[in-house]
Amino acid sequence: MNFGIKTSYDDIDKIIGKMKYVEIQMLEKDMKRLEKLSEKFSTMNIEFVIHPPFEIDGIHFDLCGKDRKNWIDRMKKIIKFADSINARYVIAHPAARTAYPADLESFKRNLIRSLEEIASDNIILETMPWFYHVNGKKFFSNILLKPEDFYFFEDFAAGICLDTCHTFLATNPGSTKNVLNFIKELKSKIKHFHMVDAKSPDIEGLQIGRGEIDFPFVMKKIKNISAMAVPEIMDGHKNNGAEFYRALEILKRML
Repeated sequence: MNFGIKTSYDDIDKIIGKMKYVEIQMLEKDMKRLEKLSEKFSTMNIEFVIHPPFEIDGIHFDLCGKDRKNWIDRMKKIIKFADSINARYVIAHPAARTAYPADLESFKRNLIRSLEEIASDNIILETMPWFYHVNGKKFFSNILLKPEDFYFFEDFAAGICLDTCHTFLATNPGSTKNVLNFIKELKSKIKHFHMVDAKSPDIEGLQIGRGEIDFPFVMKKIKNISAMAVPEIMDGHKNNGAEFYRALEILKRML
């Protein structure tokens, strides 16, 4: 396991220190300055993973819904940028969010179509919680809540980003067993980790140890997986990434 840090173009010089593994959280405005991002990141001796913007023009990232065509075009631009800096992976949220539980099969078909059209070998799919927060509202997530969901997409994606918080909250109440099941069933497919604590039924973004996830046990199961692991603590980028680095210290003590 390679510990890394999560940052943005605007904050990278303040946060990364001597880190050699970095996840870039793209912002909406980055889509208009991809060349500038490429110029900066391509000169850095760092292994990057790219996380696309959460939304553009008020429309949340979604490769499964009615606006997927626009997001396919955006993802192609993001993939081109990622390739220009030799980024290892690009993370994709499957989305498939609805106000009520919905038709799973249509979401699966749309996601497969989107991945086929994007046609990249470097996309990894992020695991999801049962409830997903968007602009202060809660929606049901419909796919990538459990390991078997990934089997439908394994021919179209390079692997998964296991978000410990999301996966813990994939059921109500949340359970560390959810995380352990993903590790057991899809260990070879896990390419990246978001390390963050959670509380039932839908509290995300907590510092390690302040939630309900049994991280000491989880760390024993994942310490030998060859993947980047970055903390994803709420507001962890503030104060030069103080809470991110605190999370890294806590996690390292568990090894």
